Amino acid sequence: MNKERENIILQLTVRLGNGKSPIGTGVLYYDNSLNEKIYVLTAAHCLYSDRDGYTNPYETICIDIYNPYKYRAL
Repeated sequence: MNKERENIILQLTVRLGNGKSPIGTGVLYYDNSLNEKIYVLTAAHCLYSDRDGYTNPYETICIDIYNPYKYRAL
């Protein structure tokens, strides 16, 4: 993968958390037809505390957006 594509992926990647610890990752998705909404695409098991059991969904999901410019060397 070239550096340009890697930078694009970094800017679209988010970390999902349950308020206590990380629970997975996702990717931001936007299209002009979505009426100014941004979607987070992730695997279904990231939304449940029992992972692949799919019976205990998290009540709250925190989304941390990576800021590559915050960590850039000056």
